[in-house]
Amino acid sequence: MNLRVTHVARIAQVGWLIAGALVLVGFLVCRGNVEAQDFLMWTMQVLSFPLGLLAMPLILVTGFLAQMISPLGSLLILFGDYVMVWFWLFVLGFAQWFLIVPGVIKLARFLLARAR
Repeated sequence: MNLRVTHVARIAQVGWLIAGALVLVGFLVCRGNVEAQDFLMWTMQVLSFPLGLLAMPLILVTGFLAQMISPLGSLLILFGDYVMVWFWLFVLGFAQWFLIVPGVIKLARFLLARAR
């Protein structure tokens, strides 16, 4: 049974990666269509929930630093802020679903096995 749980977890992780990549492709294809990009932004927010709620400060700091430090900061505006939003939501969602949650599950299993 444990093998099946591992397979389901891997399938869910691969599905999450594919969904995140499709959202990025959607951002790049739908440039200029604000409604579509807003929908994609909310989709990425759902994929990275709840840790994705911490993305806003990272987005603001990154945007500020990109425009102040780099002459290429204006490219950020050309590609739209949506790609930067996607990046931070993807990073936070990845950390959540691939590092934190599996780590907590392993810790819980270890503590339960130790308690028996």
